[in-house]
Amino acid sequence: MDDGLSLAYIRVDAVMLESLIQEQKDLDLIPKVVTGLLAHRKAGRWLNTQENTFALVAMDLYFDTYEKATPDFVARVWLGNVELDRNRLEAAEEHFRHALEIDPGLAAGWYGLGRIEARRGDDRQAVEHFEKTLELQPEADLVYYALGQSLPRLRRLDELIDPELREPSHRLDLMLSLTWLVRTGAADRPAE
Repeated sequence: MDDGLSLAYIRVDAVMLESLIQEQKDLDLIPKVVTGLLAHRKAGRWLNTQENTFALVAMDLYFDTYEKATPDFVARVWLGNVELDRNRLEAAEEHFRHALEIDPGLAAGWYGLGRIEARRGDDRQAVEHFEKTLELQPEADLVYYALGQSLPRLRRLDELIDPELREPSHRLDLMLSLTWLVRTGAADRPAE
């Protein structure tokens, strides 16, 4: 819904977030309002200058109040994803590595590096980064899908099929990926 009413909701959410932070800092509703506000972004921004201004002022207060570390690593991961989407692998890698220097436990940084290596065709390195991501964030479903693309090319099919290795929902993602690879012939390519 892109009418004037939805724009008003963004401003109302931003003003409400500021008020809640100033009046009731421990309220459980605050992270939910932040999540909702962030969900209204399109291509990383809100719909117009007014919405950007209201939302950014509220988010600035939120970060000043609750975030102990400077959230530079979040911007680095976002920029890394933008560069990766533009297929600028070196620039993306620089952003992900910088984010990991700030916070080595940042799963999104490791996942980004894995995606870069997968695009470069280095499945061994990609799998290492994807496995590191899963150590940090075991429920990251997209990572299981990415593993399902890289493991067959390394002839590590047993890791896709072993019932004790993955939860059933994650194994399903891996199996669907494996099926796609077999149908396209990608699993028949020689491992490096």
